[in-house]
Amino acid sequence: MSLERFSQIKRYLHISDPKLQLTRSEWFDKLEPLNTMVQSRCQKFYLPASNVTVDEMMIRFGGRSHHTYRMPSKSITEGYKVFALCYKGYTYSWIFASRSDSFAGLVLQKDLTPTGSTVFQLACTLPHTTGLHYNIYIDNYFSSQALFIKLRSLGIGACSTARVNKSAFPPDLVDERKNIPWNEMTGGSADPDGRILAVQWQDNSAVHFLSTIHMLGPRDRITSQRKKPRKSSTNGPAIRSVFGPNEEANVPIRAITHDYNQYKVGVDVADQYRSYYFTQQKCLRN
Repeated sequence: MSLERFSQIKRYLHISDPKLQLTRSEWFDKLEPLNTMVQSRCQKFYLPASNVTVDEMMIRFGGRSHHTYRMPSKSITEGYKVFALCYKGYTYSWIFASRSDSFAGLVLQKDLTPTGSTVFQLACTLPHTTGLHYNIYIDNYFSSQALFIKLRSLGIGACSTARVNKSAFPPDLVDERKNIPWNEMTGGSADPDGRILAVQWQDNSAVHFLSTIHMLGPRDRITSQRKKPRKSSTNGPAIRSVFGPNEEANVPIRAITHDYNQYKVGVDVADQYRSYYFTQQKCLRN
């Protein structure tokens, strides 16, 4: 195809009706009805298994737009942000986000933040089929006790890392004395009804988890292959006794840690798949 022919096709190709006069707040309508059609097909032809992930995706874009984000810590530092629900790289449903106009088509839930409402709305797209039970894995950007209780009302479990504050991880369960041995846990119930488990796991630094699908006990350990962590003054003896001169070893870890590491990567795998078929080519003006 010649450059002139490609330019002609690109000039006159529209997803929505070009005669519509959209306001700035209706930015998302430019993607309709293609977005709804693709998303309905993704949900029709695939049934995800029990453990799914909700996280953010970045779509690279370097032009001028009120809706793009700049995130220097990400591999894609600038572009459009999408919150997606994935299973092992398969993107099942998603919600577009705007830096200036919040989320596209989001219904805010009582007692939930916009990010928490996003997770809840994505969870509602999962098929409610008899015999299917879902667990959602998220990171500390989304986690809150109110979200976990609301997901539980749908019959959906949740597990996440958590920031130490009253809405997520209870500060009174934090062990600041650093008396927890390496690879061990401490914690308890995050709510009075005992519906949410809050634990602190001691790796090289303290990691905090919330979960409605795990419990602490003598039998909740899973042997997993781990890379040798960096030695510090507190974990040095334990690491030497477990790893010795080896860089990897089979280490018994808690089920909540194993499951989070195993199932939290669903969106990351989807990003990896997208990178294999990258459509935006850098070019110079001719």
